[in-house]
Amino acid sequence: MVVDPYRAGDYEKMEAETFKPYRKQNEKLQGWGLQKILNVYGKNKVNYYTVDFYPSLKDIYDYRENTTNYSEETINALKEIEKIREDGYCLDYEEEEKKNEINS
Repeated sequence: MVVDPYRAGDYEKMEAETFKPYRKQNEKLQGWGLQKILNVYGKNKVNYYTVDFYPSLKDIYDYRENTTNYSEETINALKEIEKIREDGYCLDYEEEEKKNEINS
């Protein structure tokens, strides 16, 4: 995920409080993890990723092919997390370096 670094605390809290308990409801899911990339450089701005662990590929497909009817609370949480992930965090480091060189 590309998370606005100024909202990283909000993002981590939302993953822990909203999505981690939700994932515990999935009986096939054997594990889940939230990983933070400490050094983000270059054009790839991904600074977080989540990992789901299943016993088999078939279990992944069985789980993912189902259509979920989300509650309003879950829909609102999903929309909020999308805002945190996308809140204008598209900083291109090369462009910033060029601007800094011009302004120096």
